[in-house]
Amino acid sequence: MNSLILVSHSHLITDGLKEMVSEMASDKEKLTIYSCGGTDDNRIGTDPTKILTAIEDWANADYIYLIGDIGSGLMS
Repeated sequence: MNSLILVSHSHLITDGLKEMVSEMASDKEKLTIYSCGGTDDNRIGTDPTKILTAIEDWANADYIYLIGDIGSGLMS
């Protein structure tokens, strides 16, 4: 099982990417995608708690890929 964590300051960006990647994934059963964009109240920003939760949810995945858009999003 693989986990893909999408991090951005915008939930619209990560939600859109999640939808697109889900459509393109060849083996949907082996991939979990997390949309970790924006704050809890859908403002622009990043929420480190969302990212940590996604990592902890799949801590025993074969691979966890984290993709971020800009510096401070990656620092989270």
